Amino acid sequence: MTPQERQLVDDLFDRLSQVENAPRDPDAAAAIEQGLRKAPNAIYALVQTVLLQDEALKRANSRIQELEQARAPEQSQSGGFLDSMRDTIFGQSQSHGSVPNVPPPVPNRPVWNSGQVLQQSQGPGSYDQGRYDQGPYGHLTGAANRDLSLAGLDLPGQ
Repeated sequence: MTPQERQLVDDLFDRLSQVENAPRDPDAAAAIEQGLRKAPNAIYALVQTVLLQDEALKRANSRIQELEQARAPEQSQSGGFLDSMRDTIFGQSQSHGSVPNVPPPVPNRPVWNSGQVLQQSQGPGSYDQGRYDQGPYGHLTGAANRDLSLAGLDLPGQ
């Protein structure tokens, strides 16, 4: 393990410690405990998976930024077919990148991956299990679809 990898693991558990006292769904907790009895070393692979996915998201974001910066001068010179109408409707300072502009943060809205969502507005026993038609991953699929939709993206096959 490199010192950088050790720091990533430490940072992950620092973030997780912030949600240590958050309410837990009893059915999910039981399923996780059952899974850990079957695969007691699963935590190791789960930590690796989380860190690799986090790294992949950072790389993807960096690549998106790089592509949009490379495309920006090209757009400002060419003045595409829709640009005049876009400028009229959205204003001239509106970005024309491939990722839609994100509105400013809503006050008192929880920060992603901070545990604030679990600590906010949920009393004990008020776990939202989502709709029945969300597939095998329940509310996680709905939440992922909503977040990707807000970012202007879609999951493959959706």
